[in-house]
Amino acid sequence: MFLYGQIVAGDGGKLDYSATPFADAAANGLKTDTYAGLFQASGGDANQRWTRVDSAIGPTDLAWSDWAVRYAAPAEIFDTR
Repeated sequence: MFLYGQIVAGDGGKLDYSATPFADAAANGLKTDTYAGLFQASGGDANQRWTRVDSAIGPTDLAWSDWAVRYAAPAEIFDTR
């Protein structure tokens, strides 16, 4: 499963990177408010678990552009249009 979405603060407002390890990058315009993650399911229906395969926090480019090849995932799941 590919997840692409907007990161928001706990109160639903804009994410503040200033107290995170990404503070310097965000201050220099190198972080956005988006998240991209690739997850893989395992186990049966009753015991299904999702494991994070790869992710990008606040990417400024298509950080997932090679994930289809790298992780043998269907390319069509990465269409964010």
